[in-house]
Amino acid sequence: MRYKAVLLDFYGTLVEEDDAIVARLIHRLAAASPLAPEPHAIGQFWSQQFTALCTAAYGAAFKSQRQLEVESLQTVLEVYQVKLDPVALAEKLFAYWRAPQVCADTQRFLTAASLPLCIVSNIDTMDLEGAIQHHGWRFDALITSERCRAYKPRPEVFRAALARVGLAPDQVVHIGDSWRADVHGAQQMGMDVIWINRRQRPLPESAPPPTVIVSNIAEVLAYLAG
Repeated sequence: MRYKAVLLDFYGTLVEEDDAIVARLIHRLAAASPLAPEPHAIGQFWSQQFTALCTAAYGAAFKSQRQLEVESLQTVLEVYQVKLDPVALAEKLFAYWRAPQVCADTQRFLTAASLPLCIVSNIDTMDLEGAIQHHGWRFDALITSERCRAYKPRPEVFRAALARVGLAPDQVVHIGDSWRADVHGAQQMGMDVIWINRRQRPLPESAPPPTVIVSNIAEVLAYLAG
């Protein structure tokens, strides 16, 4: 077998992202804004703010994902002149993070996977542990951005995962759905990467391709067994 362990993203890979919750919040903000913005514009702006905050949050400047969610939402409310409480709005997201919906193909993968599985997630530790407990799962190791004080694609998170499983980059494969956080991040560490591309997104231009592209995580089983 070519690998000795699997590093595994969580949200968007094993469980569904919070897209439905976010979409409802965005439409609520659009309806409440006196500027009559398009929901798409709000969503794009919010995503840009959140990503920028995550990029800047490492080391001594690290902040939890819950903090960054509230801060980015506060900026959105100010820019679009919406008088709502960002903490109250964010609670809907936080509740989902603790009890996310499982992707349809996940249980088949978890049941059949024979290699050690190490979760590598940008979510806060208590939310990841809560979600795993909610679904009754067990994994060999959990690495979170909060424990590493950095977010993927920064190398600190992947280095911590390699140290936890005691393996070199060429002895593991990382699986994830985010091109920036998972594919780019793991490639920088010299790891093989399996990109879960459920939405059939195009490859970014001029970017090195991942080792394997699959449309669902159950398809990974054949590759790992090969």
